[in-house]
Amino acid sequence: MLPMADLTAALHDELASHDAFMWVIGKATARAQRLGTTVAVVILDIHNVPDALDIEWQLGERLLVAARADDTAAQLGPGVFGFVTEGHLTTSDVEELTTRIGNALEVPLRTANGGIVLPSVRASITMLGTPAPCNRQ
Repeated sequence: MLPMADLTAALHDELASHDAFMWVIGKATARAQRLGTTVAVVILDIHNVPDALDIEWQLGERLLVAARADDTAAQLGPGVFGFVTEGHLTTSDVEELTTRIGNALEVPLRTANGGIVLPSVRASITMLGTPAPCNRQ
């Protein structure tokens, strides 16, 4: 059973824990199978940043802004973040999410001593289920 504090973070404006993230993926996958919807999971591996709490905090704040209200964002480890989004998603919806993430990370970060760091990001994206047809022109 997931602790209530982890569940609360996963469902509100905080980064979820690794355990809460895995719980959300499990629930979203079961819901997608039952309802015929789609789940997208995005994992980010962020490099070229110092191992410092102020930088991790800045990254977390920026990634929370990139998430939609119904998305779950989590810090899975040092420099590793994840997103779960679900519903009647198209590949364009997932592209929009990754664009918001990219935009959030293209602005340099400030270190505690006033230095500037531009992170390097690798992303892995998985979609479970059948993406909805894209009706955009």
